[in-house]
Amino acid sequence: MTNSISPQENSHPVPCRGLSSWNDIGALLARRNHANPLTIKPRPHRLGRSIHTKQRNEKSMSNPSSVDSQRNLSIFGVGPAFVILSVLYSLIGMSCRYLWPETMTISLIPMSWQTGLGGLLIAVGFPFFIISVRILKRGFPQGSLFTHGPYAACRHPVYAAWVVFLVPGLGLLMHSRPMVLVVLAMYLTLRLLVRKEEEELARLFADEYVRYKKTTPAVFPLLHRMWRSKE
Repeated sequence: MTNSISPQENSHPVPCRGLSSWNDIGALLARRNHANPLTIKPRPHRLGRSIHTKQRNEKSMSNPSSVDSQRNLSIFGVGPAFVILSVLYSLIGMSCRYLWPETMTISLIPMSWQTGLGGLLIAVGFPFFIISVRILKRGFPQGSLFTHGPYAACRHPVYAAWVVFLVPGLGLLMHSRPMVLVVLAMYLTLRLLVRKEEEELARLFADEYVRYKKTTPAVFPLLHRMWRSKE
């Protein structure tokens, strides 16, 4: 005859050997948890990233023009189109200079003067361009209108560096008449291209940009204003 266990007898499992009751098991587990508590340590890099994201979102909410400027304006502006057209003009001018050297050479100004003036323009224009680009790279993500440094001298100093300093300086070093026409073509092209960009800036910064536009030339820089204190 086989042994059978009633449901009442099998309703409670048998405790482990060495422990007299389930209360002892509970006490043992409590002691272990007290000796080695289970702790969840925050991950610093994720926490820091979350705080940074929250601060950036709060800053964007407090300065909606920053969000709009990043959506509607590119940090390059009209630069790509301006560069392509300027390179095309320059290639045509240099080709004319070398195809007809006697006709296309500047003869009214002594060549030594041309060389000295051309070198001076390049010496001024290159740092003017570098400083303008650095300010643009730092200020554009903030969505603010910066009016200090080269931007106090003119509204478009990145383009002005080429139109006013670098390309004329190169033309004088080459003693090239066509390069004078290249500069004129670059200036007219620039004034046409930046209209849309200026309209967008006026929409974003309203009266602030209107005042800036009235007091600051577009292309030809007033160099003495570069050292004006940052507003």
